[in-house]
Amino acid sequence: MTPAQVERVQDSYSFIFAVGTPFILSFYDKLFAIDPALRPLFRTELSAQSEKLLMALTYVVKNLHDADRLLPVAEVIARRHVGYGVKREDYLKVGQALIEALDDTLDMHFTPETHHAWLAAYTLLAGIMCDAAYGSPAEEHMQQH
Repeated sequence: MTPAQVERVQDSYSFIFAVGTPFILSFYDKLFAIDPALRPLFRTELSAQSEKLLMALTYVVKNLHDADRLLPVAEVIARRHVGYGVKREDYLKVGQALIEALDDTLDMHFTPETHHAWLAAYTLLAGIMCDAAYGSPAEEHMQQH
């Protein structure tokens, strides 16, 4: 991610944070519309889960520029998600739901530049998490042979 992309994500996130739980619930609605089979992975009430996700998202956005702080936390969360039954391919669905929720919430402020910045941020985070949880694609390929 470029410094300009980090700044764009952080600037737009201040509005998302102000919206808070309704944004997160919109994200979950979109995620379960994309793949209803993901709903059983969430064993806690969505209101409690929403608070956790908002806190995690806040931490990630705040630390996008600081890999030393972001990496260890993202890796721990990723390994925990494996235990919940999350699969590598689920990250694509989460990314799609996140972008759709951002688009709805930010509306006209979700410019192409903001869209690309959030996509870069999510791609970075999903890559870190997938590598931590499942190994890198190269490692996975080698294990299959």
